[in-house]
Amino acid sequence: MTFNLFRTDISQDITAHDLLKTLALLLMFIDHIGAFFMSDAEELRLIGRLSAPIWFFLIGYAMNQKLELRLWVWGFILFVGSVYLKNGMGVLPLNILFTFLLTRATLHFVMIRATRNFEKLFGIFWLCVILGIPSNFIVEYGSIGFLFAMAGYMTRHKDNIKNISVLQMNFFMALTVIAYTFSMWYMFDFTLENTVFLFVLLMCLCLSLLYFKPRSYPSNSLPFSLIKYPLFLTGRRTLEIYVIHFLIFLYIALYASKNISLF
Repeated sequence: MTFNLFRTDISQDITAHDLLKTLALLLMFIDHIGAFFMSDAEELRLIGRLSAPIWFFLIGYAMNQKLELRLWVWGFILFVGSVYLKNGMGVLPLNILFTFLLTRATLHFVMIRATRNFEKLFGIFWLCVILGIPSNFIVEYGSIGFLFAMAGYMTRHKDNIKNISVLQMNFFMALTVIAYTFSMWYMFDFTLENTVFLFVLLMCLCLSLLYFKPRSYPSNSLPFSLIKYPLFLTGRRTLEIYVIHFLIFLYIALYASKNISLF
């Protein structure tokens, strides 16, 4: 049995998913550098807020919503490792990998009902907003993250969704950005200027996601031939990279520098 580090079984070419996941990974690293090592640099946390919407969107955009064993395994490793390093503290909220699992388990059921008409979609939006803060105490990003997965689902299936127009999908994404920006302001107490800046960045990112499509780029063409395998790694081993780097950062923050704020 061999281990395919770069997961070339997915594609021998670089894909749009590889590029988008690499962007999300870079944004995540910036966020965690701010969280673990530079807690006074609010701008790092602000930039990092762009990462989670991409992950949730891609979950919704995926063709299947399988509860993969590897997601359970790495989610459990991250949970046990974090609780151990924190000496039994930090059990809740459950890490984002469990939010992904919950999203996958419920998304199709919700979207079959939400896409019957815009009124139902709008109603589910408000339900997620109302549950946003309390659900965030149970799983990271809570029901607000779920809204981005809904947007990803509608983007993937928009040709088959007859009762929701493209304009209404765009409006839903705009409302989701507003809700997410407010929740991030509430959680991190960003300044007004940074909150507005975050809103503008999110709006540009998320509205562009509505036009995301699977694409392939020949890996033997410049400049992709020079960064082929790094992109394969960051675009196809994001789960492993996320868990390993998080635990390493947490260990360094807790035991190498006692004065670093984690949140």
